[in-house]
Amino acid sequence: MPEIFGTAALAVAWPSAGAPAKGSYYGLFSDPNHVSQQSCGSVTITTTAKGAFGGQLQVNGTRASIRGAFDSAGKASLTVKSGKMNSLSLELQLVSSPDDASIVGSVSDGNWTAGLFARHAGFDGKGNVAPQAGRYTVLILARAGSPTTPAGYGYGTVSVNKAGKASLVGTLADGTKISQAGVLSKEGWWPFYVSLYAGQGSAMSWIPVQASTVAASSEQMAAVVTRVSLTWFFIGWLLL
Repeated sequence: MPEIFGTAALAVAWPSAGAPAKGSYYGLFSDPNHVSQQSCGSVTITTTAKGAFGGQLQVNGTRASIRGAFDSAGKASLTVKSGKMNSLSLELQLVSSPDDASIVGSVSDGNWTAGLFARHAGFDGKGNVAPQAGRYTVLILARAGSPTTPAGYGYGTVSVNKAGKASLVGTLADGTKISQAGVLSKEGWWPFYVSLYAGQGSAMSWIPVQASTVAASSEQMAAVVTRVSLTWFFIGWLLL
């Protein structure tokens, strides 16, 4: 299966605020040995003060609910099954510190094992407002000379609200319309994952969203251009 990479140019920032273990976590998972459409996806987990959690896993065009509880060591094991999805085994570890919190672990169907990483939501829009709040333009650049890359650029607009929710609406280089919403961590990381082509493809990346501390005017914040790799899959593409 061909893999396609683009480059997204975004505006981004690095706030500082503590994050308790209780709350919502947003992340991605992928097989470090062979990133593929079948073994990558996104995860959302919301925890309670007593360690119970619920959330959602998205992989290969399918969504599945997850539910469980962390033990006294912050560990949890569970099996996920939804529709035609193969049974997936999840191993989770809650990592908490006075400054931040995250969930690490793995997702496996028995044939592949993907590493999972989810970051704690960084802002609440009230006492802790995202400094990245605003509207930005994104370019998804072509991979020059690649026979698997559609010619031309993709583009879109990103909006970030005061609570750190980032939303993208745009078009890929092959004309595919995309939309995705995620939540920024306190460091400004956006776990971007969108299912494409009726579940036959996807695009994913950890995108740093950073806002400049230098204002272009009293009403406009100057943008800092950042380049990141965007992994883009489509099972039906052929090498010509």
